[in-house]
Amino acid sequence: MFDYLFRQLVDPAFLFFLLFIALLIISWRGSLRARRRFITIFILLVLLFSNNWIAALVTKPLESYGLKNSVLADASTRTTIKCNEYAGVIALGGVIGSADFQREKGIALLSGAERVLEPVVLSKLCPKFKLIYSSFGPKQGGAIGESELAKRIWLSLGVKSDSIIIENTSNNTYENAIQTKKLLGNEGNWLLVTSAVHMRRANESFSRAGLKVTPVPVDYIWSKTPPPWSFSFSLALDSWRAISHEYIGYLYYKVRGWI
Repeated sequence: MFDYLFRQLVDPAFLFFLLFIALLIISWRGSLRARRRFITIFILLVLLFSNNWIAALVTKPLESYGLKNSVLADASTRTTIKCNEYAGVIALGGVIGSADFQREKGIALLSGAERVLEPVVLSKLCPKFKLIYSSFGPKQGGAIGESELAKRIWLSLGVKSDSIIIENTSNNTYENAIQTKKLLGNEGNWLLVTSAVHMRRANESFSRAGLKVTPVPVDYIWSKTPPPWSFSFSLALDSWRAISHEYIGYLYYKVRGWI
């Protein structure tokens, strides 16, 4: 619950809403000159945070982490993977809509669906791989947990049942690492699949937990840096939402000693 509330409080959209209300109140009570000044400030902030070029530049340090720390971060190199060097793939959840799951409507994949699909691609290259999906179980809302839904998707895509392990007791990245460690012990080296922007915190959390992992980042927000004159509030907001969560989350994990 705390993690959910914290995410809402630091969400850029929520902070912009608070800023707008604050400026509205100040403008209403202030002089005409003060109103103009605060409105100008608000417009400039909207333009600043709507600029795709700036959003991409701020996101780049996080998304480039995997490329700097793993030979398999580059998708074009994965076809040459040495299967005997790894026991399998660990995929982190948060990309399947389980809270409102309805059997007749099927399983809904959210943004970041590559977290579910990339392990299947890797298992086709290395048929002996074990696939682990780490996320929450049914207690976190919905009739069924995300990990179980991921297992259903993997089975439908041809992954053998005895190759799948689900971890369905964790609510955040720290718990993903701890609970997965309990399942796997000291068994081999693993490929870690998660969103590129999330990889640094995930990789360091799993390493701190005692698991040997190699980053396989997916779900890049930016395929290339847009030009400086590119503006889109909704697109840039996705970046600001992701990076604010990661930078604040990384600092929090540092303070807690989780990484």
